[in-house]
Amino acid sequence: MPEIGRENSRLQKNINTCYCHNALGNRVAKLVNGTVTEQYLWQDLTTLLATYDGSGNLKQRFEYTLGHTPTSFTQSDQRYFIQTDHLGSPRVITDSSGNIIKTISYDSYGNIVNA
Repeated sequence: MPEIGRENSRLQKNINTCYCHNALGNRVAKLVNGTVTEQYLWQDLTTLLATYDGSGNLKQRFEYTLGHTPTSFTQSDQRYFIQTDHLGSPRVITDSSGNIIKTISYDSYGNIVNA
């Protein structure tokens, strides 16, 4: 069980979702009805390296540039590339063939308006 520094939870339609954070404030686990469903591995405060399912199996692995901007991730043995804007915000996700998988738009306050 991860160390819990703070906890956020939400009850929706008899499903209790709880997010656990470490002492640095990083989300380290997601629990649904008391069962760990996701775990998160961090390098530092802002660099998410990987996500795991509740059994500890790798779900996603992230690759970064020299800074903290993610450039790609691997999920289900498929590699995807992240195109960012001048602020480093993800805008387009493509597969290894260059096909657009997802586009992300933000409002003027940085909130995602469609993904």
